[in-house]
Amino acid sequence: MASLSKSDIEKLIRNRDPSVSYAKPKKAFSEHWNNYSQVFVNRIPQHYICCSNCENLLAWKTGDGSTNLKKHSQYCRDKSPGNQQLVTKFMSSNNGNNERLIRMIKKNLITAAAEFCAIDNRPFSLIQGNGFQHLANAIYGARRALSAFNPIESLLPDRTTISREIDRIFFEDRAKLINLIQSVKQYFITIDFWTEPYTKIGYGGLSIHYFDDKFGLNVFILCCKAYKLPNQQANNVRLFTENILRSFSLELDKNTFIVCDNENKMRAAFRHGAVRVGCSAHFLNKIVEHSLTLPTIGCYDIQMMFNNVQDLVSYLRRSHNQSKLSKRLQLFTKTRWNSVKIVVFLFDYV
Repeated sequence: MASLSKSDIEKLIRNRDPSVSYAKPKKAFSEHWNNYSQVFVNRIPQHYICCSNCENLLAWKTGDGSTNLKKHSQYCRDKSPGNQQLVTKFMSSNNGNNERLIRMIKKNLITAAAEFCAIDNRPFSLIQGNGFQHLANAIYGARRALSAFNPIESLLPDRTTISREIDRIFFEDRAKLINLIQSVKQYFITIDFWTEPYTKIGYGGLSIHYFDDKFGLNVFILCCKAYKLPNQQANNVRLFTENILRSFSLELDKNTFIVCDNENKMRAAFRHGAVRVGCSAHFLNKIVEHSLTLPTIGCYDIQMMFNNVQDLVSYLRRSHNQSKLSKRLQLFTKTRWNSVKIVVFLFDYV
């Protein structure tokens, strides 16, 4: 689409057409550009710029330089406001119930959202997240409060500024959580450890659970960080837990309930000074595993069927037929959590 005429652009602005937008050119390095923005129609740059002081359209093309901008800035300072109607007088921050305009805006938003996900390599579900919607509302409110000619690039913070804000929010919310849990008399602490499959970095996590009459069950994550102790022996697991709780002014005592898995190291770590509660999911997992693997259980028919499934899975994984299946089959491994269920469910699925 070729550049529109000045009258055509003014007509679009009068009609509050959502295809009109404003941004500074990429090579606008002169200080005079602080008061000007180039006009875009359907994201196509036009040969016009808009002055943020008098809000009039001025002819401008790439390569014209900033001489005309300097002259017009002097003209704006010397000339008092006259009776001329400005293009922004026809623009409204409230579009009402104009269904046609709403449809056009939604169409542009869909296109912008698709381009955002494609260019920045982000999942489509990001648009539905509460955090993204909060950000969009904040940007929308900022554009309504400021002139329509303020480019959005001038409002977006640098990534370094965002990272610093994360630290501030963390310490602020952490202080609030410490004050909140001081009034809690009884609570459960859940602890777990895992290894990230790609980086092989071990992590440890703690969460606190308590119940009150106003909000019911409350759950807060106290910690989720890399496990840097030499090993996961019982004494180090205990030390890791106590250090995290101490940072929140909490401690292990006979009124503290610890929910963890049923490994020997976890049993030993919390045998004294706390009430350890075994994870029911681990009990159920072991019941299923023992019924299919231990010969003393007496479930011969079920165990024979499970052994046949394992033989088939082992054969299929080594054959070219695995590539034809929609999911990759898994073998039973004692060290993998819920391994029996994974083997059976994947085999049944394919």
